[in-house]
Amino acid sequence: MFKSGYVSILGKPNTGKSTLLNKLVNEKISIVTFKPQTTRDNILGVLTDKNFQIAFIDTPGILKVKDGLSRYMMNNVKDASLSADIVLYTISDETGADDADFRFINNLKNSGLTVIVLLTKIDSRDKFKTAENLNSLNNVDCEVIPVSSHKNINIDTLIKVITDNLPEGEKLFDEDFITDKSLKFMCAEILREKLMLSLDKEIPYGLSIDITSFKEEKNITKLSADIICEKKNHKAIIIGKGGLRLKNIASLARADMEKLIGGKVMLEVYVKAKENWRADNKLLQENGYGKNI
Repeated sequence: MFKSGYVSILGKPNTGKSTLLNKLVNEKISIVTFKPQTTRDNILGVLTDKNFQIAFIDTPGILKVKDGLSRYMMNNVKDASLSADIVLYTISDETGADDADFRFINNLKNSGLTVIVLLTKIDSRDKFKTAENLNSLNNVDCEVIPVSSHKNINIDTLIKVITDNLPEGEKLFDEDFITDKSLKFMCAEILREKLMLSLDKEIPYGLSIDITSFKEEKNITKLSADIICEKKNHKAIIIGKGGLRLKNIASLARADMEKLIGGKVMLEVYVKAKENWRADNKLLQENGYGKNI
């Protein structure tokens, strides 16, 4: 009896969704930073075993819609929940659950979805606080599993619970398929990850990456990328004195791109300012966010 299905990973920002996806499929296919709202697109990651195939969908953190970009992100969350056989709803042990979490969980259950609640990041708190957070979830009327992606706590248990709840079915993808995202997309995300880790305050949230050229040659992959920022004064901050900050960011990104591609990468980066692009539908479309706003 073979089982297969879609499992969407939902939750508020910074609850460990992307780290969990990477752990579940044993590949870094979703970028990870300590900052909320890192993920913007739905990221597919597939785990295949001799008895099952699980198509995980990492989603943006649930937030209030305030501009075109956040609308795009929340529409991605909606799409992922509608297409799911199972929803993993993540709550960070660092914050515990609040009323909004319980509303989200109840809404998902009332729509007929199978919901598994995950208390994530349990390695970052003391056991007494974790026990308190778990106790607060006693009344959610669905399976609750405490997990740590970094310490590999209860990951195997989670996979078993998921497979127990999956429907019978054939493989959804080829056995060696891991993600539907292209190398071009993943390289853009790597660059955005390094920018988010290197920049402070609001600047990272107003950045987008446009890969203007992507050429795979025999012994090298050549990329050109535009870093799009929202304000002209942000451009100078990103570049840094004498171009040192941008050079360092590009160097870090190139190293990860070479690990991903498995070969040498030549990366050229440029910085361009497009005022308030997150609120402009035309600019959103130009930056690859036009399909779901």
